Amino acid sequence: MSSTEPTSGGTGSGTTQLPADAVRFCKDMFQKVDLLKAYYAEISTASKNKTYEAEIIDNWLVSRGYDCTVEQVLLAQKQLPAYQLYYWSGGYKTLVGTSKSAGPVFTIHAYGTGPQQIGYGTQFIIDPQFSNLLLSWNSDDGTNETSGALTFTLSSATDGTATRSFYGTITDSSGTQPIAGVLMSADELQKAAASGKAPPGQDMSALQIAEAVVNFVAQTTFITLNFVMLYKAGKEIQQLKKELAGKPDDPELARAQARAEKQQTDVESSQEDALGQGDRAQENVDQFPEQDVESTMSEVVQGSPETPLDLPAQAQAPSEAQQDLLNEAVQDEVEPAGEGDDRIGGDTGGGDDDAGDVFEDIGGLAEDAAL
Repeated sequence: MSSTEPTSGGTGSGTTQLPADAVRFCKDMFQKVDLLKAYYAEISTASKNKTYEAEIIDNWLVSRGYDCTVEQVLLAQKQLPAYQLYYWSGGYKTLVGTSKSAGPVFTIHAYGTGPQQIGYGTQFIIDPQFSNLLLSWNSDDGTNETSGALTFTLSSATDGTATRSFYGTITDSSGTQPIAGVLMSADELQKAAASGKAPPGQDMSALQIAEAVVNFVAQTTFITLNFVMLYKAGKEIQQLKKELAGKPDDPELARAQARAEKQQTDVESSQEDALGQGDRAQENVDQFPEQDVESTMSEVVQGSPETPLDLPAQAQAPSEAQQDLLNEAVQDEVEPAGEGDDRIGGDTGGGDDDAGDVFEDIGGLAEDAAL
């Protein structure tokens, strides 16, 4: 394997590094649609066959010229979105304030060789900054009408979908309020722009392709997370069975095995749903000519800055109000302000459960196991 191996210390130490090949593989998945589809086929087949052996994917990666492991790829799938704004390209429906009012559409049109146009409603944002999943801007010099601090995340919904979303604060003349957003389809964004609710002039063809590819990559991240969790759960169960063979009357070992088996069952159920969503994500990519996909995504990625190998610190957790908005935004359909009701009412259907955070779960695995 690569000479640049992850060291212990978790994701927030600032000393842990990824092998360059793990980051290169994740970046190549955006540009080479055949590679993305082949990786998905490999990990989905292993999951459907319930052969949760990391070596299967490790060997496949090496055969493709990437000197890294699936666990290192999983970390890189968290690393790249922390610094590459193109991962978040698209339009986002928003909820604002404790009243959960539908807010303006938030747009990111971040293509590597072109201008990084970011808009809130119909206003483009001047001089935004993006690093470690945090997008921020201010209105101190009067160039922007608002200030904002948004943390982007990959949320897992109850149907197995990995959904790009954000939470944070927005400040305007009325004060500072919590805000959350969830990705809308390119068609919805086009309608919002046509009706004057989002900045005009978006290249919708490129945006539709980028959105389809990034959604497919995001779904494979969730599937990779589940696969690694199932691999680790299987190893833990095997070890506990060995220990119980020598201590058959040990209640603590028996309870630990029961917990591990319950987790395995739960993640297998999640993986089944995630794979169904992965198949649909691939179908969305397949509707575009492969040549158009690769030329568009090559332009997107090649003009982007280099991704550092140092793992970033964990993103700041949402406040209670931000988490509440995020839960509702992820689980519900949200209409842009001015279309239908100006409130998003009713329960999310998720009870008291928070929307899952795929990146946080990846970081937790890294800290627990020193990947």
